[in-house]
Amino acid sequence: MKKVLLSSFLAIILFFSLSLHSYAAVTWQETQPAGNDDFNWEGSAMSSDGQTVIAGNSDRLYISKNAGDTWTETQPAGDTDQDWEMARMSSNGQVILVADDARLYISKNGGDTWSETQPAGDVDKNFWYPSGMSSDGQTILAGVSSGRLYLTTNGGDTWSETRPAGNTNKDWLPADMSGNGQVIVAGVSGGRLYITTNGGGAWAEAQPAGNADENWQTVSVSSNGQVILAGDDTRLYISTNGGDTWSETQPVGNTDKSWAASSISSDGQTILVGEGFGRLYISTNGGDTWSETQPAGSADEEWVPLSMSSNGLILLAGAYGGRLYISDSSPTPTTNSNGSASSAPNQPTSCTAAAPQSSPNLFQIKPGVSNATLYFAPVSGQNTAYTISYGFTPDANQFATTFNYGFSGGVIPYTINYLFPTTWYFKVSGMNNCMPGEWSQTQFVKVN
Repeated sequence: MKKVLLSSFLAIILFFSLSLHSYAAVTWQETQPAGNDDFNWEGSAMSSDGQTVIAGNSDRLYISKNAGDTWTETQPAGDTDQDWEMARMSSNGQVILVADDARLYISKNGGDTWSETQPAGDVDKNFWYPSGMSSDGQTILAGVSSGRLYLTTNGGDTWSETRPAGNTNKDWLPADMSGNGQVIVAGVSGGRLYITTNGGGAWAEAQPAGNADENWQTVSVSSNGQVILAGDDTRLYISTNGGDTWSETQPVGNTDKSWAASSISSDGQTILVGEGFGRLYISTNGGDTWSETQPAGSADEEWVPLSMSSNGLILLAGAYGGRLYISDSSPTPTTNSNGSASSAPNQPTSCTAAAPQSSPNLFQIKPGVSNATLYFAPVSGQNTAYTISYGFTPDANQFATTFNYGFSGGVIPYTINYLFPTTWYFKVSGMNNCMPGEWSQTQFVKVN
């Protein structure tokens, strides 16, 4: 009887909370890193919280630290024009990998400085297209469009060749990986799709379109590696069980389209896909239904770089031969009585302890049956405990729990139990005795 009453009570809470909260529609605004002109935008990446964004065109590379409000040029290859075709970024925005049409460059301080990284040795390669990066920036896949695939597990310090298709050159085009770097998917243009679930140790062929060669052009993988989207030059396919089985998903109905780009949220629910020349489509229920979204109005564009924040609320879309667009549907920060933004828990006036020096990096949430396990990197400086705030609205403020946890040099897991089925939002802050630190970025996940 108590369980029935509790379930009814929670259902009432859920009903009223969802009735009172409305999610902002996807609206776009033009952002101009390179000025008021059309450019061939080709590569982009975004941090988990959507604040750090990198975008490259056929000439220069630009970075923003405030979700696209302002931009500065960054020069991995020096003050020269390069064809910036690919970009990847770690969850916290510190590790960034970019490629021109010859070399790979890496930054480990958010784009402040760069160094060349050489998977294939000190040689130029023709188009580093396929790539993927783990949340912590340590596991990175990079591939040559007409050559081999290379893998690093130490942030680009050393590389080794990985061979999904055996000892042969292939026209590698799309790739992506899960947050922990274990599930990696890579596709061949004019060939097959390959998947590994042990970080490149062993590969198997995946057949979304059956036993046939396809021109695979885009791949996106959710943080836990369970939701995988793959598109070729005709159809779009989705798997919700890590690539074991696939089904066709059709943003434009039963019509062939050339799917050029895609991006996916951490939980796999928000998916953005773009045509090679046409329209942009978005799904917020894992590909079950789609709607057209129009950054450039009612005009067709060649959508190439697409990126989004881990919660799917900040979106970036770029047109080859056009403009760059940003959509920010994240909730407005709450304000204190003095009008200042509130980015940390309330600090007790009688507490004299030093606050933790950083916010935790919440990079993955694994949903279970009535529970969710959070994985986050610890804060720096003095720390004695962590607080997890969670709920079913984007402010994640309905419930909270605090647990003691001191210094840690590795990832911290924590499971929240007794969650009823819906989408839950989570954020984490460190605490040093009585003094709380800043909140992490907010992540959300659908619990069964």
